[in-house]
Parts: sequence; structure tokens; C-alpha cells
Amino acid sequence: MTIKSILSKLLRTPVARIAAGLFFLNYLQAAITFLLNLWVANLLGESGYGVLSMGLVAATLLSTVVNFGSDTTLVRDLTHSQARDDILLASITLRSIVSIVAVLGCVAWLALDPSMDGIFLPVLLCSLTGVATGLSPKGWYDFRYRMHTQAAIACFEKLLYGVLLVVFFYSKSFQASPLGVASCLLATRVLGFALQWGIASKSWSPSKTQLKENVRWLFYENIWVFGAALGNVAAPYINQLALARQDGVEDLAQFFICFQIMAVVQLMQQLFARLLAPRIAEVTQDGSPVHMVRSRLIRFLGYSSVASLSLIVPLFFVGPYFIRFALPEEFHEGLGAFRILLMWCVAYGLGLVTNQFLICLRLNRYFFSLSVSKGVLAILLGQLLIPRFGGNGVAATLVICSTLFVALQVCLIWNKTAAASGSAVQ
Repeated sequence: MTIKSILSKLLRTPVARIAAGLFFLNYLQAAITFLLNLWVANLLGESGYGVLSMGLVAATLLSTVVNFGSDTTLVRDLTHSQARDDILLASITLRSIVSIVAVLGCVAWLALDPSMDGIFLPVLLCSLTGVATGLSPKGWYDFRYRMHTQAAIACFEKLLYGVLLVVFFYSKSFQASPLGVASCLLATRVLGFALQWGIASKSWSPSKTQLKENVRWLFYENIWVFGAALGNVAAPYINQLALARQDGVEDLAQFFICFQIMAVVQLMQQLFARLLAPRIAEVTQDGSPVHMVRSRLIRFLGYSSVASLSLIVPLFFVGPYFIRFALPEEFHEGLGAFRILLMWCVAYGLGLVTNQFLICLRLNRYFFSLSVSKGVLAILLGQLLIPRFGGNGVAATLVICSTLFVALQVCLIWNKTAAASGSAVQ
């Protein structure tokens, strides 16, 4: 059998076609985003890009709060429930309530923090993009195996963002500034959000009779996962804010551009995890044999490792040379963190798989405890390493904490499946 015939046979399966389309569209999106980031960094310079980086870090933290854990739980809840439209309505209602509180808290933080003087508005506009991200119906697209549709919308959003940036930067009425970039980013993100929900709502006919009860149920189901998500973002993002406070937005810009390159690897890892999420949800339903859960855990961790290393190894050698070529010399001081961050990416990919297993096995409290402990440990390590090593210290905390906690998660899944009564996961 030739390679051509093997590929032809594989691409006849629906999942393979979805995966191929999803990978293509998301890497097109990643390529556009990456090139735009390089261009913006060159135009804004170290200081301006540092302000934008601060806003993007705040946006990630805000999106995590608004999302309330639904990125990882909504696929499970839709898979395990018959009233799927009602669950989706309850999810967006809960997240909308959380978003109001989160935005008010964000505005208060920015207004009261003296370090935000002069950069309040661009950081706020970037932060608001996190609200649109947190409210997106991503879990619905994953459950319906329509990830490629959402990916196409995201590509359109990035292309439009690029067009607006070109118009903005080359218009005589404007000057290149973090505020202009943040405005373009927010406008396109809101449009992408509207398109995603417009498509998702076409086949949507929820009942509001049980809305209050469903919202309450989702709140208690997701509260532990939400806390865990905050713990997971604490390690990479709160320490970046600490780096900005310690060494200024210029040092944050040097680190953040390397961190953005990691997004290319992590995009592939997230896509892989999204494709596996429905499979993990199926294999972890009540009554699944223990040996099947364990074998799938090992298999999916192996797949994740191979997929991650296929990108990480070439980047380890080529990446630093590319940064020196593509960016001004003022950004080169942050190169020390680049290869350390690549090592973190290996553990990050494995963590996406173990996280999904913990959630689908409804080990939410354990997931919460481990993730919060990871975040606290990362912040404490950051207090020790950032003053001495700067951006390299932030990267080192990620490697140490992520590797340790992936190992603990695997041990927990193994032990909990062993403790299940009979031969099925309870």
C-alpha cells in the first residue's frame, strides 16, 4: 500500500477531514497572528509593545475568569446531558453574569493601580477582548465536531485585524500607538464573537423553564474547575505582571514576544486536545472499564508528546536565529527565556490531556487542589527567581511547576481508576 493510498483512505473518515481542515485553518490563523505580532513589535518598539503586552496578559486573565471553566467542562456536560440546548443557555447566562463582575473588577484595578497611569485605556481595551473570548461558544463547536467552522471565523477575524492595522498605521490621521492596536483588536474580536454565536444559535431552541436551576447546577459543577483554571493561568501570567512591575514593560515586551512564539506550538497542542476531548468524554462515562481509561491515558499522552516534539525540536535550533533576524536588537535580550519556554511547552501539552481526564472523571476537587497549588507554587518561586533572573526566572517557574503537576495528575488518575469499584469507573 502506497503512502498516497494510505492518506486517501484516512481522509475519507469524517474525523480525519475535520482534523485536516482544523489544523490548516488554525495554523493559517497562527501564521497571520505571528506575522502581525512581529510587525506590531517593530512599529511600536520595546516600550509600546510592552504596554500592549500588559493589556494582552490582562485579557488572558479576564477571559479565564469570564469563561468560568466552560472550555473544558461544556463538552462533557453536553455529551452527558439530553437537554443540550438548555445547558448551553445556562452556560452563557452564567458566564454573562460573571463577565459583569469581572469587568467592574478590572476597571477598578486599572483605575487604582498607580503603574497604569498613562496606559489605562489601551490596557482596558485589550482586557475587554478577553471578555469576548471567555463568552465564546467554543465548547458547542467542539461537541458538534464543527471546530473547523470556528477556526474559519477566527481566520477571518485575524485577516480583518490585519487590514485594520494597515489602514491605521498608514493613515496620515493616526500614529502607531498601543491604543490604536488595542482598538483594532477589540473591534475584530467583537465581530468574531457575534459571528460565532450567530451560527451556533441557528439550530438552538432552549427552554427557559429550568434556566435558574441549570445555572445553579453549572455554577456548582464548574466552581472547582474555574478555581483550577485560575491556578493554571497564575503561573504564566501573574508572574508576567510581576516581571513588568519588577523590571518595567520593556522587559515584559522582551519576554512576551518569546511567549507569543510559544503560541504556535500551543495552538497545535490545543487543537490536538480539542480533537481528543470528545473521545476522552466517551471513554470516561460511567461503566467504562478501568483498563480502557488507563490505556487511553497512556496512548493520548504519547500522541501529545510526539506531536509537541515535532515542532519543539526544530524551533529549539532555528527560533533564536529567526528572532535576531525579524526583531530589533532591543528585543534580543529576552532570548535566554526562549529555549526554557520550549521545555515548558512539552509539559503544557501533556497537561492539556491530563486536565481533560480529571474533568471527565469528575475529579474536579482534585483538579482544583492541584491547579491552585501549582499557581501558588509558581507565584512563590517567581518571587525568588524573577528579581534575580528576570524573564528567565518566569520561564523556569513554568517548567518546574508544570512538569511536577503533570506527574502528580497522572498518578492521581491511575490511583482513582484503581480505586473504582468493580471494573468500571464510578
